[in-house]
Amino acid sequence: MPTPWPIHSYPWPDLLTFLESQVIDHLPLVAYGSLVNAGSAAVTLKETSIAPIPIRAYGCQRVFHYSMAMEMSRYAPSENQKECAALNVVPAPGHHINGILMQIQFSDLEAFRIREADYDLIPVEWEPFEKPDSDRQPAYILSCRPRHPSATRIRNDILPNPDYLKICRAGADSFGAEFRKCWEETTYMADGRLMNDVG
Repeated sequence: MPTPWPIHSYPWPDLLTFLESQVIDHLPLVAYGSLVNAGSAAVTLKETSIAPIPIRAYGCQRVFHYSMAMEMSRYAPSENQKECAALNVVPAPGHHINGILMQIQFSDLEAFRIREADYDLIPVEWEPFEKPDSDRQPAYILSCRPRHPSATRIRNDILPNPDYLKICRAGADSFGAEFRKCWEETTYMADGRLMNDVG
């Protein structure tokens, strides 16, 4: 049985060494929020890093409970100060999300690290979105974990930032109606409601 991949706490100091030890020449990453949007991803990543594959990732839950520092954010602030939430993923056995598999090139890692400040890399297993019950493969996914120093940004009283949400939904739409439907059905609000129950 393969050895489980380790968690890499931000700023991921041992990530490159680990990937090279696995004879992997890129970071296999499951993107689940704004990075699903090609235009948003292209702000940080080269086209060779994006090359998306629609997938399902297992053992995790997607939640709008990460409070962005809006004064430093690339997203437009809302008049409602509670509309400041971005997505996070938390480990959740028995749950799954959809997203895209990206191959982050080593030349893009530093820019990607700056973009994703506060987020650790945790291992997940994935399979192609259109081929459930395929052999699952390992990858990493971004997660601001509860014990992380930035966990003070995790709140249960906030709402999605409208500009960020629009970008995420447009990204999901670009992979088709079934993908967007799954995105809504596997995305939670900070208070525990599902997105498709909120509208």
